[in-house]
Amino acid sequence: MNNNKLVPIGVLNKTHGIKGEFKAFLYNIDSNTLVPGILIWLKIYEKYQSYKIKSIRGIIKKLIIKLEDINSIEDSKMLLNKTIYVSRDDFPEIDKGFYFNDIIGFHIRDNKNNLYGTLKDVIIIGTTEILLVDYLKKEVLVPNVKEFVKLFDFENKQIIINNFEQFLK
Repeated sequence: MNNNKLVPIGVLNKTHGIKGEFKAFLYNIDSNTLVPGILIWLKIYEKYQSYKIKSIRGIIKKLIIKLEDINSIEDSKMLLNKTIYVSRDDFPEIDKGFYFNDIIGFHIRDNKNNLYGTLKDVIIIGTTEILLVDYLKKEVLVPNVKEFVKLFDFENKQIIINNFEQFLK
């Protein structure tokens, strides 16, 4: 597995029952990535190990996951508090838009083609998406609204932000 394609999507945060099930916390409550049969990856002793989801039930904030070959509470304890990774190739197709992790690392430019850094992350605050830009080892926050963000250029891996200087104050 190419580790560069692994995307963190949540954490196995508690055991559930005695048959090796887990309660999971997902970073994106709207995610529908985890389904029975999908491989998840957990980092154990600095190596990624895959596990197939046998079953999944509950609602997103109270998700219960059963992994194949994990059949007791003793087996599950070694996986407790591990980050859940999924291969980007296994993400469901979406009709419009894109996944935020697809734009992480894009160059940030203004409408005059000046380079200002790279996109470090996308943060959701309430209903607002905020672009976290790494600029000269500082973090700059830019609301993802049409007034400021002019273009997501996937071909050139860049985001055009109108008047970026206003966010440096």
